[in-house]
Amino acid sequence: MKIERRKIDSLSYEIIVSIEKKDYNHTVNAALKNVSKNHTVSGFRKGFVPIRILRKMFGQDVINYEVNKILEKSINDYIKEQKLDILTPPILTNNDPIDWNSQQLNFNFEVGIAPDFKINMRPKKFIKYNILPQQKELDERISEIQKYFGSFTEEKTVSKDSKLSVLFTEINNIDGKIKNKTEGINKSIFVDMELTTEKFQDKIINNQVDDFFVWELQNIFQSSESLNNALNIKNKPNYQLSKLCKLQIQKIFQITPSPINKELFDKVLGPNKVNNVEEFRTKIEESIKKEYDKHSNDKFFNDITDYIIENTSFNLPINFLKKWISLNKKKEIEGNNYEKFEKEIKQQLILKKIISQENIDISYQAIEQYTTELIQAQFPYHNDMSQIKEQVKKIMNNKEEVNKITNKLASEKLLKIYLDKSKYKQKDINMDDFIKILKNPK
Repeated sequence: MKIERRKIDSLSYEIIVSIEKKDYNHTVNAALKNVSKNHTVSGFRKGFVPIRILRKMFGQDVINYEVNKILEKSINDYIKEQKLDILTPPILTNNDPIDWNSQQLNFNFEVGIAPDFKINMRPKKFIKYNILPQQKELDERISEIQKYFGSFTEEKTVSKDSKLSVLFTEINNIDGKIKNKTEGINKSIFVDMELTTEKFQDKIINNQVDDFFVWELQNIFQSSESLNNALNIKNKPNYQLSKLCKLQIQKIFQITPSPINKELFDKVLGPNKVNNVEEFRTKIEESIKKEYDKHSNDKFFNDITDYIIENTSFNLPINFLKKWISLNKKKEIEGNNYEKFEKEIKQQLILKKIISQENIDISYQAIEQYTTELIQAQFPYHNDMSQIKEQVKKIMNNKEEVNKITNKLASEKLLKIYLDKSKYKQKDINMDDFIKILKNPK
């Protein structure tokens, strides 16, 4: 087997892998022998079918499989040995059909290489918003807690003061046909009839469990704030809602709010954490502040990352990337979306560079430890480490979940770097004004 590399341009290469018959004949024969052990052919005992017959029956499939195995290993090993920092998996560029009878098989691959560049962090003073919970928000949160821990009485029909659990599904009206919105909101939501419009009340009053209908989103609640709260999109100002939704009643009930007393304190915060209303309000305010801090940190992180991207200049192998998009049928990033795709790659490269420069540990062990801490934080009163370890093991075997946790860990560590090394000033603000800034960035 032979591997050659030819330069296409400064950031892309052609890699030619040449495989001779002797490179795969022995593995093909071994594979056919394994087939022989388990395959039955009329006229031969199981396990005694001649290789020449199996080669006629399965030879090409086995050769394809074994050659692909050799190819994948050889090119991955070569990339690792040559320390090629590739942007995407290699793409096979053979145009002519493969002559499997040839003594030598040639496979042409193209790879795009990550450019070498320096991070440009010219001094600039950023703003980090300190979002302060308001009295109204604290009162609303405590009222929600009282209702959550209150007593429920189920009813058969909807009345003007009912509370509802409703299955909410975003839909689109396409050419007169109602279809669920792709990646739209589809979940149970809480509807307080006292916050709904008269038009909605006229439609739903006297309905029963399992009844459903299509409705305009903007005609459910009296205010957009109530709609955003119900759908939990208050802090997602860029989310584009459909005009229509399907609503199906799941439960109808009345709630008697829980009194604010020691029993409620213990249910919400744990036994003996607070002893009076003032301490309880302080703890709830602190929990709201933690939520707001996350939104503030997200904006701060994005502001600095965007600034670094805008002020760090380097080229990408554009022709290679466009070919990769086309060959992999990534229609969603063709045409006008290519610039967005290119920006995402640049962001990944820049963040990867900062992680390397700052020696940020995102090893398997670090991710595993971080996952353990996340689970322990989610279940603070669960002390059975064997169950926690089992849950961690399950997550670590899920590639998609590992990627999410890796990104979360890297973002948290990068945020600390930004906070340590960037110039910024704190600015107090309330959540409503913060949302306005998100909607209308300067």
